[in-house]
Amino acid sequence: MDIEAFIKLAFDGSVSRMKPFLGEAGVLCPVLEVVEHTNFFASAVLQYDLVVQISTGCVSAIELLSDDCAVELGFGFALEWLILHELHHAVLGHFELTQGTPILHLVSRKNRKTVPLDGLPKDLWRKVSPCFELQADHDALEMMLGDYSAGDWASIRTRATSISAVMILIEKAGGGEGDKTSTHPHAATRIFQLFGHVAEMWSIPAHAKANARGEQAIRGEDLPLQVVVQAFSNEVVLPVFWDALALAKAVDAKSIISDLGSPEDFFADIGRAKLGHWDELVTVGAKEWATLKDVNEAILPLLSINHAMN
Repeated sequence: MDIEAFIKLAFDGSVSRMKPFLGEAGVLCPVLEVVEHTNFFASAVLQYDLVVQISTGCVSAIELLSDDCAVELGFGFALEWLILHELHHAVLGHFELTQGTPILHLVSRKNRKTVPLDGLPKDLWRKVSPCFELQADHDALEMMLGDYSAGDWASIRTRATSISAVMILIEKAGGGEGDKTSTHPHAATRIFQLFGHVAEMWSIPAHAKANARGEQAIRGEDLPLQVVVQAFSNEVVLPVFWDALALAKAVDAKSIISDLGSPEDFFADIGRAKLGHWDELVTVGAKEWATLKDVNEAILPLLSINHAMN
């Protein structure tokens, strides 16, 4: 495999995937820099241009994980999501809110300073960086997974599993393994957010129809039959959870396995979070996601992409 050519292909795919979402007003001309290094490393660097740095070790790590585990991974999907994550730091306006910080790393850095943000109490600054990471994760996974389609379930599973693989590799590369001082969220928190989206994908077309009609509430007739929802859960949602566990075991990520918890607790927490039952959450990922929720909502209106839409 020509690793550099493969990264370039994924980079071009990511940029092309992003352009329709940005519209005419979204000007994004990023430059790719492939770094010859064995470590799993990626970053977005904003100087004169937006430079996305990807190490050759990213491809090697994904390839090794695929070889060590029977789970089916899409190398292109994994790498494209990683690149989309970096691009979204710029698209969302994270650089503008970090007082000129020129580099945002994919992998956790324990010695990174907390990010000050006007309008937020100082004791919440330490939560800004994890929120930035989850924001970039969220928009990149939405873009990567695309719209729900009853005829595309196998692809949705492969894409979601490939994204979870990168999330696991991020924590392993950063030496996270449950590190409480990290400026990045736990892998389990990132995976919790991923599953929260995947578990509700069947309802996306109904929400789109409601938005098109200018309505807030969705109509029951726009939703798939319950038997279809259950089939989606059995064929996509649950298998992706077991895939994520298998991937974590393949890299001996004991803390990630522990943080995810049992499938019963994990999916019960998704339901609790949907209902706003924050004090009933039991898994590490769900709890951390809940602690960041209010700060994240306070940051969102400040992002330049939201200013551009107003």
